[in-house]
Amino acid sequence: MNHYILKGCLYIVITLLLTSCASSSNSLPDWVTNTQPDTTSKLYGIGEGRSVEQAKKSALLDIAAKIEIHVQSQSSSNSVLRNGEFNESFKQQINTQVSEIKLSNHQVEKVDDFNGRFYALVSLSRTELIKNQKITFNRLNKNIDNILAKAANDHIKKLVAYNKARVLAEQATSTAIIISSLDKSFVATPYLNKFENIKQAEKNLVSKTYFHVKTTRQFSSTKKLIENALAENGFQFTEKSQANAIIQISGEIKEKYLFNTYNIRAKVIAQLKSLDNYILGGQEYDAIGSSFSSAKEARNDAFYKLISGIDSRQKVYQFLGLSEVPYE
Repeated sequence: MNHYILKGCLYIVITLLLTSCASSSNSLPDWVTNTQPDTTSKLYGIGEGRSVEQAKKSALLDIAAKIEIHVQSQSSSNSVLRNGEFNESFKQQINTQVSEIKLSNHQVEKVDDFNGRFYALVSLSRTELIKNQKITFNRLNKNIDNILAKAANDHIKKLVAYNKARVLAEQATSTAIIISSLDKSFVATPYLNKFENIKQAEKNLVSKTYFHVKTTRQFSSTKKLIENALAENGFQFTEKSQANAIIQISGEIKEKYLFNTYNIRAKVIAQLKSLDNYILGGQEYDAIGSSFSSAKEARNDAFYKLISGIDSRQKVYQFLGLSEVPYE
């Protein structure tokens, strides 16, 4: 009788041990289910995938998403942005800049597999990330100061300088927000005020800028299109003697009549000149148009397609060849 009782007890013990083992093997590791908290020196991410490499990439994406959340929170709290309004396009700009951050200083802390899936815990050096962002920021800030220090007294040349500074100020603003979200000791407000003042100064210069549009006979129909496009972005137009600069449109046009259709291919040269004929900027464009009715309508179609793309102040600068910014 005791023999049977002993066997029964042994059976129960073995069953419990096997159940415990099975339960243990069916559980994810604690470091997967319990998120590793970030520290002042490291950021952590957990990822999974069909391979170790996929799991590692997933963990890096987890870190990137975490950085993005920190940055969005920080940028939303900065009332200096866009005169107190958190602009949706600026939000997208920050998201893009965060996605372009190279998460190269990372280390795989742990790897495990479970039911055919791999899990990885990856750490990223917050210190190195902040250091790299500060290098970028200081470079941008220095370039802005150099550009403005060399700004000429001539109105249009000053506008060109402030345009270049504004482009860099947009990037520097995003970078300052990223740094302040990662490093609480970094005070971004003075820089954000500085960059906002640059943007406002450029905007004020635009409102006081008067162009005169001059075209060759072939491109005469572009004059009104250009004036309308630039006027929608804050620029003014006047007679040549009262203008700050001249927009000159020239080039060549080739016409073909094929399959009952008028086809136009135009080489358009857009130049911005000072009143003393100094070329401040310029670009060449290919404009293509067609029409069943006439060659004139085909030209209008080509010019409209080209100029309708000038839908922002930045596009105005690009059209006039003023948007290239030296970055060292």
